Amino acid sequence: MKEQNAKGLYSVKFRMLLLCVFFSLNLWGQETMQVSGTIRDENRQPLSGVTVSSNKTTAVTIADEQGEYSIAIPVGDTLLFSHVGYEPQKMKPAINEPLDVVMIGEQGGMNEIVVVGYGKQKKVTMTGSVSTITTKDLLQSPVSNLTNALAGRLPGLITTQRSGEPGVDASALYIRGMATLGNARPIVVVDGVERSMDYIDPNDIESFSILKDAASTAVFGMRGANGVVMITTKSGKGGQRGLGVTYNISALEDQAYQFFPEQMQFGQGERIYEWQYDNTDTWGPPTDGSFSADYWDVKAQQWKNGPQISSHEDRVKAYLQTGSTITNSVSVHGNYDKGSFRFSMSNMDNIGVMPNTKTNQKSFN
Repeated sequence: MKEQNAKGLYSVKFRMLLLCVFFSLNLWGQETMQVSGTIRDENRQPLSGVTVSSNKTTAVTIADEQGEYSIAIPVGDTLLFSHVGYEPQKMKPAINEPLDVVMIGEQGGMNEIVVVGYGKQKKVTMTGSVSTITTKDLLQSPVSNLTNALAGRLPGLITTQRSGEPGVDASALYIRGMATLGNARPIVVVDGVERSMDYIDPNDIESFSILKDAASTAVFGMRGANGVVMITTKSGKGGQRGLGVTYNISALEDQAYQFFPEQMQFGQGERIYEWQYDNTDTWGPPTDGSFSADYWDVKAQQWKNGPQISSHEDRVKAYLQTGSTITNSVSVHGNYDKGSFRFSMSNMDNIGVMPNTKTNQKSFN
């Protein structure tokens, strides 16, 4: 009995020891430290408004006008620094040491260079309404016309395609809707010259911007009342040193997929028992072979009389074909100390879904 009491007492003491150790570790884990420092931008200027938050707790603070901050976090915690237009940063501070941070501007974000009517400008300093799209996004749609690749890709831009016939399938562009009953289309400026953008090879585009409000289109006067599309084509300047060749090929297949259901059981006729091949006012008897009528034999080139039997063929599907668009482009570019150049050539073959509809387009830049 005494031996069992001793074992029970030893078990209670061991549990109390583990409990004390647990509370000690917990108290140690909640030990906090005060972290402070200064936040600057890439130009070493104080940056205010930066959000500084703890990774483990809900502690949050904002840098003041001098870019200074101070926050209490658990020992061993990590600080998160975030600000609009800058890359978020995660840093682990040391005990009793200040933590100064330099925020880096977002690449392709607010520091992105945007082509406007009077030159180039960083997006972060712009006050007008401008939307841009990259060449990579344009090339995701290997269409036969550049205007069709813009559908649904830019806010405020409306595209309307009224025909799918090769050569005349360009979409009409409208910026922020139709503002007039007359010509409501925006003007297109390519490398500083007003021209059409229908047949520009997307591989030749360096930047694509649309100017949407009065502030950004003011330099164009009344000509820019409906908005402006600014396109800058690629050049050899700024590329890799030396001579380079780039080749691209893209292929697209078109197929009609929406058909209205049509009945294939009854023939067409003026009266129910007087079938006429050239009249579509009414439907005649069923074409199951029980009714005979005159018909024109195309091969024999003469009129014949025989039972009318439906082939149950969908004539619209039989008429249409599979269309295709194949584009090949090649460019040669050079960048040297004394100058640079770039020459490109593209060839596009477009076959429509309707027979005898096709187009071939060659462009040079």
